[in-house]
Amino acid sequence: MKKPCLLKVVVLTLMASPSAPARCEDLDEDGIDDALEQMLIDMYRPHLYFDSDQYIRTCSVEDYIRHSELIWRTFLPGSPNPFDIVIVTNSQLNDPNDPNSPLRILLEGGEDLPPSTTILEPGNVGFRINVFDDFHDGPPGPIEAVGMYGRVTPLSGPLIYEGGLTLPPIDYEDFFLIQYWQFLPYNDFDAPLGGGDHEGDWMWIDLC
Repeated sequence: MKKPCLLKVVVLTLMASPSAPARCEDLDEDGIDDALEQMLIDMYRPHLYFDSDQYIRTCSVEDYIRHSELIWRTFLPGSPNPFDIVIVTNSQLNDPNDPNSPLRILLEGGEDLPPSTTILEPGNVGFRINVFDDFHDGPPGPIEAVGMYGRVTPLSGPLIYEGGLTLPPIDYEDFFLIQYWQFLPYNDFDAPLGGGDHEGDWMWIDLC
């Protein structure tokens, strides 16, 4: 197993409550004007610099799907080992004209397959994305900027510290939590017997 390395990032954390532009649109219905969200994301966006030995590259979720297939993991009678059935092949996932919609299969099921329990029981999901092993280290070829996913959400006090801090709670209003997310196709935790290794891994930065 490859030796893991930590991503070293220098982040400037800011506490700010900027003046909001005139309210005009809130498509995600989070109580924050969309123009203000975009302004905050653009204003505080960080730049991440990876160590030279960071062998697992970040990628977009779309690129991850392009190198995957949709499977249904089940157990055969009398067998303790899981059995994977490919229900949407890689070519189908990459074919926008294919009638086998992954969303329809997740919600309605398919031939000889039950519907997914994703909606009602998120912890009990038989359907899963299976990324190909040769994409565990990320996109091949020259390193390119991937970009980030940005999210802004309103905060309301008080802010309670955990982990042994003795500072008093801070009461605040009209503040925002700005998050920047990046996706990695694999996490090589390097624990004994491969414990902790998993496909699909998010890392994020909080600015508040």
